[in-house]
Amino acid sequence: MKIGIYVKNSSWLFADAYMAGEDAEKYNPIEKHHHSTVKYVAQLCERLNVENVILSHTIDNDLKNRKKVFIEDAKKYYNGKVFVPDDFEKIELL
Repeated sequence: MKIGIYVKNSSWLFADAYMAGEDAEKYNPIEKHHHSTVKYVAQLCERLNVENVILSHTIDNDLKNRKKVFIEDAKKYYNGKVFVPDDFEKIELL
């Protein structure tokens, strides 16, 4: 995987994660729209030992619960810290 040479052991990764959970499995945005899923990004980060991941370009059909749903889904596959910022939210680099 070519991305690994750039990402492996990174402190931070900013990634597209369009859908989470069952929605991602059902609609398969990777094949249909070339968008990553939470599961894909989380597994990648775990495999490449990324310390923190910021998930962006997320679907916005449930903004009230989006952050919680995306973080919980990522935590199934990834042991690092997960951030799902709202628009204009600032993330303090640790």
